[in-house]
Amino acid sequence: QLQWLENELEYAHKHDAKMIFVYGHHPWFLYDENEDTEDLTGLSPFPKEWGKSTFLEDENKPTGFKDSYFAVPKKYRMTALNLFRKYGVNAAFTGHFHQNVISKSSWGMEHIITSSLSVVFDSSGKPKQEEENGRGLRLVEVHLDKATCVASMTKVERSSKKNEVRRGGTINHHFIPID
Repeated sequence: QLQWLENELEYAHKHDAKMIFVYGHHPWFLYDENEDTEDLTGLSPFPKEWGKSTFLEDENKPTGFKDSYFAVPKKYRMTALNLFRKYGVNAAFTGHFHQNVISKSSWGMEHIITSSLSVVFDSSGKPKQEEENGRGLRLVEVHLDKATCVASMTKVERSSKKNEVRRGGTINHHFIPID
């Protein structure tokens, strides 16, 4: 799978993709690309919709999923993130966390975790987010720079700095709640 991923990213790079997006189920990270399992101390309580959980050991102790359950382990994550940096990935869209979290990598890649249409979690470790948390969809609009939209007249603008995202346009995204 890793070889396939690199081949696809290299193909996009060689063919002057204006922007590169990666989609996956599991978040590469939750809050920071360098976080370790020990850093993820939050807990997402089991949702009310599930009723009394069979996992309860102590009625007074909150139970749920530890934040560390949701993200890709660091030793695997860094391999993928290094490829994303190398090929200038603009954004990674993921789910699995059942809550909205927007963050950025150190080189500017947007990391966008979108909640689900089913059960929504609310982690005790999640930093305050601008977006509301709830069931919904994410609308993504891609706007290419005018200079890059003229076929065969101009090449995609490349950053002069190494290991940055591509500068062929912008993306806007926002969460649309569904009740």
